[in-house]
This record gives sequence, structure tokens and C-alpha cells, in this order.
Amino acid sequence: MALNYISRFPTTTKRFEQYLMRKLTEADREGFVELSVSKPWVAPLVARLTRADILNDARYAESRTSVLHRRGRSLYVIGRDLRQRGVPQELADTALARLKGECEGDVELRAAINHARRKRLGPFDQSGQRRERRERHLASLARAGFRFGLAKRVVDADDVEELEREAPDNSPW
Repeated sequence: MALNYISRFPTTTKRFEQYLMRKLTEADREGFVELSVSKPWVAPLVARLTRADILNDARYAESRTSVLHRRGRSLYVIGRDLRQRGVPQELADTALARLKGECEGDVELRAAINHARRKRLGPFDQSGQRRERRERHLASLARAGFRFGLAKRVVDADDVEELEREAPDNSPW
């Protein structure tokens, strides 16, 4: 059951431990196992999987950071997501620093461009109602965690090429 979960879902050690405890509690409620007997096995199992590099919070943090950045999430939102998923703060900081080092130009601007492209905001809006929707576009970027000045910069850009020159996309995807 535990290995099946790990093979299906990338996870942190904290989330995996919570999953095991939830399953053991359910099994205890159903009368299959006694929680007081099975609970001591959780920590050694998590430690063993960590030593075997099956659970690796650093690798998870880097992967999750990269995915969220490509999806157009701000650094603030990425950091919050990692904290909510149980990634230790120093590993989250390391993953964010690595992302900043890998990206050419402004990392936040690149993420805002990715978000605008996905949501068809600013210069990516082909509806012909761009000026009428400006406030909505700014609000969308603000809800995504981007500063107002950056949101305004993206929404008010004249064309896509102008944005791309400021923050080139150097990802292999």
C-alpha cells in the first residue's frame, strides 16, 4: 500500500507520514489493526524510504518549483505551496534559489508571462476587448500572487515579443 502510494504520487516525507497515519487510523477503526501496535512502525519505515532515496524532499521541492513556475505561479505562491506540502523551509529556499539561478532575466516576470499566456491576459488576449478587460486581467495576476507593478507591466505590454525580450524562456519545455 505504501509503495503503491509513492509510485503514484510524488510526495514529501511529512505528507507520506500523514498518509500512513490516516490509513492506520482507518484500519484501526475497521478493526484490522491496532493503532498502538502499528503506529511505532511508521517512523522507521519513513526513515528507511528516505535512506533508500525513494522519499527525497529536496528532489520533490525542485521538481514542484519547476512545475509551478512553468504554470505561471509567483515565487510567493510557490514558496507557500511547498510549505503547505511539508517541505522544510531550508529546502524550499534552496529550490527557489536554484530556480532564480537557472532562469535568464527576471524570474517573476517570466512566471507572470506564463500565467498571462495560460489565461490569455494582456497581449495574449485576442478577443479585441483588451482595454475593457484590463482591470480583470490585473486582478487575475494579483490573485496569482504577482505585485501590482509587474502585473501592470505585463497587461499593458504592447505585444508578446516585447515581453519575451525582457524575460526569455530558456526552459527545455
